[in-house]
Amino acid sequence: MPVYTVHAPPTVNRQPDIAPDRFVFVRDGFYVWAFVLGPLWLLYRRLWLALLGYI
Repeated sequence: MPVYTVHAPPTVNRQPDIAPDRFVFVRDGFYVWAFVLGPLWLLYRRLWLALLGYI
């Protein structure tokens, strides 16, 4: 069963009059390529401590 996260645009002056058509639905899940290429991305972005935590 697919699971989605809903992202609403930031509000201005805490007004809750956001149009529902501006919401974004993002499918949540496990992506093999993100898992495999994650360490390379961490090295490219120079996130050494995050890479150590990943390993």
